[in-house]
Parts: sequence; structure tokens; C-alpha cells
Amino acid sequence: MIHSMHDFKDNVLPIYLKHETTTSFISLLNKYQFHTTKEFSLMHCFLHEFFKREDLESLEKIKRKSTKKISKKALVPVPSKECFELRLKSID
Repeated sequence: MIHSMHDFKDNVLPIYLKHETTTSFISLLNKYQFHTTKEFSLMHCFLHEFFKREDLESLEKIKRKSTKKISKKALVPVPSKECFELRLKSID
């Protein structure tokens, strides 16, 4: 929970990140599947099912979202050795 985004931006972000922009920080949280909640209107609150107080073991379960999946159409089939040998024979 972030009580003051201004203080967080000026005092915390420079310590842990190379940038001081809150939008980049929020984008980074989204990549690790954190979600915002509107429960506290004056504060920014981010939730993750494995981010729990005094539960260090569950932190290992927080993973970055996987990158885009490659479609099967984009994959190029590699010819087998037998197929390659047949092509060589047909050329001779």
C-alpha cells in the first residue's frame, strides 16, 4: 500500500529503480501480475495472491508474465534426415 505517491516517487523509487516514474513502476508491477484495488480511495494499493506479510516462501511463486506465445503457423518445420536424403537422391 502506498500512502503518498509523491513521497514514494521521491524517496523510494530512486533507491530500488533507475527511474523515478510511477507509471513505469506500476507497469513493472503489472508484469509480475499485481493488481490494483479501488478499496482505498486515497492510497494506491496493489495486490498479489503470493505477496503476503511474513510469508517469504510464497515470494518465490511470484513470476513475471510469460512473453507472447509463438503461433504454430509461425513455426517452420525442420526436415528430417530421411527427407533430406530423399531430396539428395532425387537431384542425382
